[in-house]
Amino acid sequence: MLGFLTESVGLLVLATLALGLFLFFHFLLFKEYLKTKRIHFQKITQLENLIQQELDRSKAQFSAEKQIHRIKAETDEKLGLIKILLELMRKDEKKGS
Repeated sequence: MLGFLTESVGLLVLATLALGLFLFFHFLLFKEYLKTKRIHFQKITQLENLIQQELDRSKAQFSAEKQIHRIKAETDEKLGLIKILLELMRKDEKKGS
């Protein structure tokens, strides 16, 4: 009878120890999962910020290119007017000579 009782207590202690270790390792695993999830969230946030910066840079570059094309068109138009004026001045000089 005493052997059965000690054997039963031993099994109970062993089962409690096994369950305790299982819960402890489960806790460690869950803690590591939360840490990894936080790191992934930070990386995703950094990537979103990087994408937003790239979009802003692209918009600024597009705006700058658009402005350059507008300035070039205005300059070409003024250059054309200057050429016409020069031709008229040359024709006036030829008539005056």
